[in-house]
Amino acid sequence: MQLKEHEHLLYFVLLGLLTSSLGDICLTFSHNLFFPGTLLFAITHYCYAVAFGKQNGGRMNKIVFILIWMTGFILIQPKVTPCIMKMLILGYSALLFNTGWRSTAIFESERTIGAFIGCLGTISFMSSESLTWVIPIPRCEFLIMVTYYCGQLGIALGTTQRLHVASM
Repeated sequence: MQLKEHEHLLYFVLLGLLTSSLGDICLTFSHNLFFPGTLLFAITHYCYAVAFGKQNGGRMNKIVFILIWMTGFILIQPKVTPCIMKMLILGYSALLFNTGWRSTAIFESERTIGAFIGCLGTISFMSSESLTWVIPIPRCEFLIMVTYYCGQLGIALGTTQRLHVASM
């Protein structure tokens, strides 16, 4: 397998990191930019899902991720008032959990260090979102940011390491 065949996937990782940074900027500077920031994060997870590639396996993982996703949304949705916000969270969380499922399915099938790092990254990112929305813990901003940036690092390193090994 040549790196050239998979080089475009590296661009999706880079685009994901870039859109995530832009989403951070939106959320940092103004609460009025919450919708654009969330849309940028949705694009981020789409890019990461593309970088992880299509997965045919992991059916049991997929069921578990769907159940966790649905449970999380059921817990969050009473706290959210505008219907458009509920739809935004539903779509964003679907992309987030899709990325999580793909990374765990890859780890389950490959059992490589790169797949493991990518899987830990997505789980860390999902933990960050859970601390923000599902299980709000008072004054846990530091923990949210640590899990968020560890997640970004794990996804980027895991994906690029997998593609590097695949090219050898």
